[in-house]
Amino acid sequence: TRGDLVFHNHKIKSEVVYNCSSPDVFFPDFNPEKLKSPIIVHEGSMKFDRGLKEIIEVIKFLKPKHPSIKFKIVGETYNEERAYLSKKIKEYGLEDNIVETGWLTYENVGDELKNCSIGLITNTSIERNTLAGPANKFFNYLTYGIACVAVDLPETTALLCDTKSGITIQERSIEKLSEAIDTLLTDKDKLSTYCKKAYEAYQKYNWKNEEQKLISFYKHVVLNEKGIQFY
Repeated sequence: TRGDLVFHNHKIKSEVVYNCSSPDVFFPDFNPEKLKSPIIVHEGSMKFDRGLKEIIEVIKFLKPKHPSIKFKIVGETYNEERAYLSKKIKEYGLEDNIVETGWLTYENVGDELKNCSIGLITNTSIERNTLAGPANKFFNYLTYGIACVAVDLPETTALLCDTKSGITIQERSIEKLSEAIDTLLTDKDKLSTYCKKAYEAYQKYNWKNEEQKLISFYKHVVLNEKGIQFY
């Protein structure tokens, strides 16, 4: 992160450029009709260290209260994770509640996200994730007006505070995840507010804006220090 970089060299000039969604690949879209039957989503391969076991238990726990609860994995599980997912879906009778798209080209990911309402970021709070920037999926969630439920990681939490587009939970536990998701499934007004805030935030957090920051940094900092002037 920039903070870590500046800590080691406080004189260094830096700029934060987020790996936001590109409108050339992800076409922003928000249809409020999707809030009537919310779909929970995780973009990317669903691994054990991304909360696979916990979210399966959450869906099982919430199903009696929300019989039509839907969880979509936009991506694919592999090896042990795939076997575990298949076993638990059958064991818990979740065939109608958990779906997996399988591997998709990046250009097709947006089509699977746009009908979803609650996006998960449930990475393990290890040092690598704590020091790293926010997950790319966060910005893709914004693109389609998807409220976010995320484990408390510094960069993601800061962005959630800025965008007011979701809920931060202190730990990746079945209890905390269930509480957050149940709140959004039960309180449709709260869910609607978060989703609208997410879509509004896309106007700020998109690649068109970020690329201008990157170009400006190269022009006015990197190249100017090399004696190359721009007018």
